[in-house]
Amino acid sequence: MIYLIVDGYNLIGQQNSENICDQNLRTKIINQVKSYASYYHFMPVVVFDGKGVTSNFQKLPGVNVIYTNRNTEADQTIIKLVETNKSHHCIVVTKDHDLAKKCRKLGAEVKPNLNLNISNKNKQEIKSSRLSDNDVHYWLDEFGFQNKEVS
Repeated sequence: MIYLIVDGYNLIGQQNSENICDQNLRTKIINQVKSYASYYHFMPVVVFDGKGVTSNFQKLPGVNVIYTNRNTEADQTIIKLVETNKSHHCIVVTKDHDLAKKCRKLGAEVKPNLNLNISNKNKQEIKSSRLSDNDVHYWLDEFGFQNKEVS
């Protein structure tokens, strides 16, 4: 499993630096991450600083969203997520140099935006996470589609 951990306000700031706290921009970023992660079969988590907001975790269809509490920066939460998921491959999306350095030290791959160049290692992991032809045929047989064309 590959985790895609996104520094939410950092990504918003790259696209629109005028009002990064705008709910419409947060929703737009969440939807972009969800689409991107769905395409590559990543497990996405978007982390926002929750200054003025109590800590909140939302499991939305296709994406998890974390708003940190006002005493915790998103960076701290992102580092903790990378540490917690060391046994999995983590891609962190941020342009924050300090955060990027800390995440790399923990073994995460860091990208500045969602225009990710997927490394060969990741391509192999993505490819292996899909069903093989044998698995597909097994399940087609199991559900009675062995001699029928499936569209």
